[in-house]
Amino acid sequence: MLRALLVLCLISTATPALAQEYQSKELADAAADWRRELIDRIPANKRQPAMIAGWRRMAESDYQAKRYAAAIDELTRAIANGADDGLLWLRLGQSEFAA
Repeated sequence: MLRALLVLCLISTATPALAQEYQSKELADAAADWRRELIDRIPANKRQPAMIAGWRRMAESDYQAKRYAAAIDELTRAIANGADDGLLWLRLGQSEFAA
């Protein structure tokens, strides 16, 4: 019984340490630089946020059709025009990886 209690205590104290996220300052800095580069491509007064939904739809259909280069182009255009959410970045990463 004492042994089981000891194992339970060890597991409960080790689990939070094992569950910590992997963090890399270099990767975080590279991601922030890439985001800034995409956003800075188009000046704020020339952005077309009304087109974002269309670019997202086209990118999704291009991704499904395995036209990854076209999907990347549309996703980066959407980001440059103001779209900035996790699902968009996920699809961009998947497209980059697939290409």
